[in-house]
Amino acid sequence: MVPWFIEPAQKHVGLIRFRVAGSRTRARGFQPTVSGPSVTKCGGPFQRFFMRLWYADSVGRFGSLLIATLVLGTTTIAGAVPGDALYTKPGERISIERGRLNFYCMGSGSPTVVFDAGFGDWSPSWAAVQPEVARWTRACAYDRAGYAFSDPAVMPRTSVRIADELHAALRNASLAPPYLLVAHAFGSYNMRVFADRYMPDVGGIVLVDADDGDVEPAKWQARDHQDFQKIIAELRRCRDALAKGPPRSCDKMFFRGLPEARFSSELNAALLRFARMQVSLYDATISEMEEMFWDESYLQRHVTSYGSRPIRVLTTWHFGVPPSSPASVRRWHLEFEHDSALAQGSWLRLSTNSRQIFDYNVHRQYIQLDDPQVVLMAIREALDTMPKRTSAAARTTALRSRPATGTKKVALTTLVIGGPLKS
Repeated sequence: MVPWFIEPAQKHVGLIRFRVAGSRTRARGFQPTVSGPSVTKCGGPFQRFFMRLWYADSVGRFGSLLIATLVLGTTTIAGAVPGDALYTKPGERISIERGRLNFYCMGSGSPTVVFDAGFGDWSPSWAAVQPEVARWTRACAYDRAGYAFSDPAVMPRTSVRIADELHAALRNASLAPPYLLVAHAFGSYNMRVFADRYMPDVGGIVLVDADDGDVEPAKWQARDHQDFQKIIAELRRCRDALAKGPPRSCDKMFFRGLPEARFSSELNAALLRFARMQVSLYDATISEMEEMFWDESYLQRHVTSYGSRPIRVLTTWHFGVPPSSPASVRRWHLEFEHDSALAQGSWLRLSTNSRQIFDYNVHRQYIQLDDPQVVLMAIREALDTMPKRTSAAARTTALRSRPATGTKKVALTTLVIGGPLKS
């Protein structure tokens, strides 16, 4: 099986034209299991992967990608993240207009890197990434309202409300801009809305397998909205069961299913307590999903230029590696993953300093846990290419000084790590 973007053909993503040399890769240790037309689980991890580095020449606004290849080995991370017990206790609870948001901040310097987790996730999602970023600058992860150690949420949970609450908390915590926004999955709705509403405070954005419902083809959007109703119904069932103890199946509604292999037993125990006892957690997640259609509409109506601020888009499997059989399921998965990669690639046109990174060295979606070095690379790159600020909030010596990009066009680079299988 050859990835759609590694073919002797040309693909179009907005103003980006991919011209990619044909290549086939092999990996061992993968055994897919298929259950129905829309669920795929992956067995053992890939044992060998390849990295392809693609450089761009400037053609038109962004350029035609001319290929240079670099082959390297990479390794999937295994075992619990060291020091994740930090997230079993409250951090600093910052007051906003109504309630308090729980923040975990570490490191020092400017800009501040701000993390938002995916749907049904909270701060521990960044346990393998945040402490490393804190070696370079200030790094803050937080629990959205209703989640974990934050106060119950004000309804409805639109991305506009979430972004406004985050902005208020950052201001009240005396965390001065610029902010490098880092978002996973659904968190991208919130952070992209944040950028739309507070762009002068934004230094750049890193989108880690971001939800793309606002830019995906209509057929996938319709499928998503149907799935939302099923998930909401399941969350309501779990919420209603809290009084007598929800079934263990509700544990699977959070993160990628609790307990999480990358978390310590101590952290898993804390997360399971929230999943089995916290009414506000279910209220918040239900409302967030109910408002996703509105969020997508907002993002479609507010397409904001980032100028020369860095945008880094990390793309991986949504549903795992497409299975070899049955053929209909394989075709469905390939088509979806192809369309999703193109949809996420459409964000590159919003900045003259943009890059899309394809990481197929993970099972599905959680690059920040399975392949944190890829996320760290993207964050480091974004920090190093952020335009300088002349205000008092300018970057400190915690980061190496870089020339301002200004309005100069930055060559688009696409990095591919790993890939589908071909015998």
